[in-house]
Amino acid sequence: RHLAVRRVAAAGFEDRVDTRGGDALVDDLGTGWDLVFCFNVAHGFDPDENRALFERLYDALAPGGRLVVLDQFAGRSRLAVPRLGLAFVAFVYNTALGATVYEPAQLREWLAGAGFEDVSTTRFRTVPGVGLLEARRPPA
Repeated sequence: RHLAVRRVAAAGFEDRVDTRGGDALVDDLGTGWDLVFCFNVAHGFDPDENRALFERLYDALAPGGRLVVLDQFAGRSRLAVPRLGLAFVAFVYNTALGATVYEPAQLREWLAGAGFEDVSTTRFRTVPGVGLLEARRPPA
């Protein structure tokens, strides 16, 4: 959070961007947000916690608001083995701490269950194992 606060300030966007730290499963998330970033969080929660988190994030968004989820995902990569080194280290680090790497389809299912629409998935060729899901809370 501290890095985000510094970068927002450096860009001169303090009046347009708000950051929140805390426990995403229990702390107040606020309401009426146009955009919420949820980065590197899902792999640290079990399926029930992720379902609850996505429901909370849905409620925090304004109608028509967007959720962007970036995380490590299970699945195969097409990159050559030497380029997988850093991703493998990150995977081992996360799983050693009890984290779980989910398939994007699982997250799409949880997002749909929370009420999100227009869920799309993007994988990054240069960062194997990492992907981005975007979802929209329906307009009012």
